[in-house]
Amino acid sequence: MNFNSQSQNPEKQNESCIKTEKPVRVIPEKKSYGNERLSRYVLLGLLTISAIAFIPLISIFIEPLVLATAFAVLFTLFFRVC
Repeated sequence: MNFNSQSQNPEKQNESCIKTEKPVRVIPEKKSYGNERLSRYVLLGLLTISAIAFIPLISIFIEPLVLATAFAVLFTLFFRVC
């Protein structure tokens, strides 16, 4: 029994191979990106407006924290010196 029957006859081996074609390069069509740019600018504008509107709300909570930190540092230094 010979298990290497394919290696004995290379012509039949070549016939059974699948022939592949070279890949074709597909060039995409040029698109108009005007709508995408506009939507990005609108989103950026809305984000900026909402951030500006959000600052007064945050400042109500941040001002006491800044003052408390400043007084804590000052009184800690005063306490250590005396």
